[in-house]
Amino acid sequence: MKKWQWRDSNPRPKAYESLDLLQLLNRLSVTEISKLSKLSKAYISQVKHGNRPPSKRLLEKLTSYNRCTKTEYDYFTLFLQSRKTMEVSPGTEQFYRIKLGRFLSEVNPDNAQRQDIELFLLQFGNVGNRHAYYRAIKTFYNWREENFALPNPMQKIKAPRLGKLFLPSLTRE
Repeated sequence: MKKWQWRDSNPRPKAYESLDLLQLLNRLSVTEISKLSKLSKAYISQVKHGNRPPSKRLLEKLTSYNRCTKTEYDYFTLFLQSRKTMEVSPGTEQFYRIKLGRFLSEVNPDNAQRQDIELFLLQFGNVGNRHAYYRAIKTFYNWREENFALPNPMQKIKAPRLGKLFLPSLTRE
């Protein structure tokens, strides 16, 4: 029994019990939900910890957000399966899982446009990290284009420039 159930005579809304919304509530940070719903961080924290029931407004915002980010196919799982079929190394598989997992949690691949991807990449200050995300996203969209004949928003995005790596030279000492 949740802490708020004995304080509140209203039963918990049925929509909140759906697995998608519960997972979304747990996956997004308090700050992200606060920006999305325009509700206070304190209230959202209480909802996440089970101290308060979710408001109708919060449920509506989560539902609309979930509708916008859901795709017809689970491209992420299909892509990872294709990489396993290609017998990539466990390190490469983990690379794709981490990089694409974060990208797909923030951007819907079906609706993503060039600007969305560029904004996502710009959040990384480290150029090497930005380039790693670029490689993973480009590979993913190339795979999607090849297997599902879907548009590829990565075609006109240039790779972030990496600085030249200067290795220290050997001295006689």
